[in-house]
Amino acid sequence: LMLKKIVGADLEITEEEAREYLKENKERFDIPEEVKARHILVDTKKKALKVIARLEKGEDFAKLAKEVSQDPGSKDEGGDLGFFTRGKMAKEFEDAVFSLKDGERSDPVETTHGYHIIERLEYKKGRAVTFEEVADEVKEAMRDEKMPLLAQELISRLKEEAVIDYRD
Repeated sequence: LMLKKIVGADLEITEEEAREYLKENKERFDIPEEVKARHILVDTKKKALKVIARLEKGEDFAKLAKEVSQDPGSKDEGGDLGFFTRGKMAKEFEDAVFSLKDGERSDPVETTHGYHIIERLEYKKGRAVTFEEVADEVKEAMRDEKMPLLAQELISRLKEEAVIDYRD
């Protein structure tokens, strides 16, 4: 924080520089699509099909997840995984959940973890942000990138200007 205060005091970023930086790094600031889902994980396809049969008979998804799911991370939450973006889950899982519609349930989806029965709860479309929405974040990101170089320049300059008296 001290270094940021010392070095950053002279660091000015113009709106034009910030707009250019955003243009070059748009993917860092745009809001990606997200999906909210829940799942039940079992170790065999046979068990997955039994779970689907129980769900089709009207059993509650959350209660069933607590009872039979083998995912320790979501079991106690009724299989709820919350919102997540692409690239966060196994590819097979991700392909399935993003292809479903809200409220739809998948057939068994095999991943390295086992077989998942996935229910998509909600979808949020991604979107590009405007400069006005993220101007402060963009400028902060630029400062964070420039800070190490400016700090090194300051340290080098201070070393050159320093008078060091060595005594034995």
